[in-house]
Amino acid sequence: MDEVVDLASLENETTTELERKIIKIFRSLFDGDLIPEDVARKIDGLCSDTVLPNGEGDEKITTETFLWNLWTLVNQIVQECPTSNLDSIVEVLQHLRGISSRDVDQWGISRSLWKDLPFFAAYLRDDWQGPVEFEGESKDLAVKRWIRLNSFAARMLGRSWTDLGLLHFAIWELRDTLEEDVDEEDLLTRIAVAFEWIQHAGSVLFDSISSWTSAVETPREDVSMKPGSLYKGNSRVTLERWGFWKQRLREIGIKHDENVSTQALAAVSVMAAIEESIQQ
Repeated sequence: MDEVVDLASLENETTTELERKIIKIFRSLFDGDLIPEDVARKIDGLCSDTVLPNGEGDEKITTETFLWNLWTLVNQIVQECPTSNLDSIVEVLQHLRGISSRDVDQWGISRSLWKDLPFFAAYLRDDWQGPVEFEGESKDLAVKRWIRLNSFAARMLGRSWTDLGLLHFAIWELRDTLEEDVDEEDLLTRIAVAFEWIQHAGSVLFDSISSWTSAVETPREDVSMKPGSLYKGNSRVTLERWGFWKQRLREIGIKHDENVSTQALAAVSVMAAIEESIQQ
């Protein structure tokens, strides 16, 4: 990890003691003082020290509150990190998922505290709002943060973490970029996002074709993964839909300027390599 990660913007006069402790743990990761496995263990220890099992008491908090603080900060930290640092955060979550722990209640459903990363996907969904420009910040910074968040989610899906619902996030972005007409001013950002999903999770998307083809489509899938106006197929990732994405990327790569073209055609190359690897 060669690039410096500055987390100073995440702390201000309203930052809680718990949030400062979480930030300090991740800062130690980026400074090279801790490896991802150590970070995972420190987070688990902080949770044990902070959370009262029954959620009662004046100083201790519920597990859901702890996880809300943790996942909110993880998503914020991701958006402050150069993409070269994102794999280390994914590795932290990988090690967290390997820690045996108790079950917690997630809206009436029992989840394993770390194996299932309870509430994580729900909080990620809350942050899934496209490039958000905060007061006094540039559009370029908002775009960088949005691409980093997508890259992070794509890297998790690339580890086959389909149980977190990340396939939906991938399809939303590929649909909005490749199955709809996109304004010229937004195209570079959208293609950059699509490239992150293809580069880091394309193999998982392609592998899902066979399982989805053999399964019965549900009404929920029909709504959440419905195709855009330019694609006339169904809501699944089929060979037809995969091919449509690939053709659209090729067309965009041919018709637009170098910045857009480079990433669009690079995505086509990745897709072709995935297809070739499957056929061998």
